[in-house]
Amino acid sequence: AYARARDRARDSGPSGRVARLTPCTPRMLRRRRSHVLLWSSPDVGGTPLGRVRVELDRRFRRLPHPQDAIDASWRAALESNGRLFDGSKFRLAALACADEGDGARLVLRLGMTGYKEYLGTNQAPREQRLRLAADGERLHGDAGAFLSNALGCETVLVTADGQIALLRRSSAVATHGGLFNGPSGHPEPSRARVEEEPDCAAAAEAAARLAVEELFDSVTQETHEETNVPRAALLPPRCIGCMAAADEHGCVGKPDLLFVTRTTLDAAAVRAAYEQGAAEGWESDRLAFFPADVRLGEGGVELTPVTCCALLEVARHLTAGQSDTELRRALEAWGDEVRAELESGEPDAGAPGPAAAPPREAGTGPRGGRRVLQRGLDLLLAVPPPLAEERGSTTPPPASEDAAKDPTGVGQVWQEAADLLCDYLEAAGGAAVARTFGTVVELGAGAGVCGLVAARCGAARVVLTDYHSAVLEALRANVVRNGLTSSCEVSALSWGEAAAAGDGAAL
Repeated sequence: AYARARDRARDSGPSGRVARLTPCTPRMLRRRRSHVLLWSSPDVGGTPLGRVRVELDRRFRRLPHPQDAIDASWRAALESNGRLFDGSKFRLAALACADEGDGARLVLRLGMTGYKEYLGTNQAPREQRLRLAADGERLHGDAGAFLSNALGCETVLVTADGQIALLRRSSAVATHGGLFNGPSGHPEPSRARVEEEPDCAAAAEAAARLAVEELFDSVTQETHEETNVPRAALLPPRCIGCMAAADEHGCVGKPDLLFVTRTTLDAAAVRAAYEQGAAEGWESDRLAFFPADVRLGEGGVELTPVTCCALLEVARHLTAGQSDTELRRALEAWGDEVRAELESGEPDAGAPGPAAAPPREAGTGPRGGRRVLQRGLDLLLAVPPPLAEERGSTTPPPASEDAAKDPTGVGQVWQEAADLLCDYLEAAGGAAVARTFGTVVELGAGAGVCGLVAARCGAARVVLTDYHSAVLEALRANVVRNGLTSSCEVSALSWGEAAAAGDGAAL
């Protein structure tokens, strides 16, 4: 349904940019709790705000059905829960990957809907929902034409010490009571000051920018309101995927954007904030952390379908930071067993719990260096010489002068600051980077992520510098691996020392 709506909108779209969109490939991830992964971020670590684009248009609204029972279902819902109100929502009509042009990774085609329409269509009784889907397919070639398909959001909250915060939904919420999920909700057009789809092009472009900002900011706001973690302690969220509910008849329903959010607080501090009372604390009755004090699946915590999909995706996007090692292993072990169960065709009896397993890496390189994938780059991380205490000896090993300078091997560390700088470069776009930065010098490059991203974004010349011979060797390999030899070079440079003749003379 999403593919047909996307193609129909593309054929009638007013913008030439639409022709450059390529469809995503949906795939089923679960059988009994069925959902479809509509899009998976190609950016390791997730896609930042600057690489998501929205097209907001009245053509993407829900179509009215001749036998709509929305008013009747809304009256019944108000009688049972007087706290309900018909807040405006964004309706996802179609989505696509972008393969060129303005640097966007994901394009979302949105119209306006509301909670009243959502309850009366997506949350209607099964027979009524199937009729709406069948009529949409028969009359418009789109099974979702008469559905609200209000766009939701959910994030995986990762603490500073490598734990995932999970909230057990209370009995006061409308759906999935007793199951665990991450902070979740709906982006609110009213918060973005978008009341309806603008008619003129200039206003539509401005409204689209506000809508994108709301998609990401709503995740931060929901996390704050449900956990009481201060907004200042939450790093900018990254989009890792988009999924939709689907039933056994293939009817694709409510969509959700999936995010990962990191906090500068550790698990103990997050728990302390939660216990002080959150603004929307009534939505949950327990906070738990994976993998420290709960296990997933059979015999452990039961996840909502959206959360299951989000965790499977976030396992692909965790960085190689030391604090994430245990979390990455636990998630990968659980995810491997879920996928193996699906491939075997066995009935879904709940996801098995985590078990110890070594982290998967892309391979090895010179001097035993590890390969990892970051931000779409194939990177080799230099391996430092062993510390004396790791060898069980107090005698330093024979080593070259440069190895003695840094026995800890910072070339293996992935810094949050690097993420922010890469976000800035990627959001600026190729033309802006090429115009602003003639030559880029990265000091203490480590794996060279920021410099390589600058080169990929259009910097004419990039010089990657460090001083450890193993790090320099890995940097040269990373330039070659990522096809950036025409714009990148590697030079030896130690902070506070003059550049040596030869290798560092260009500096």
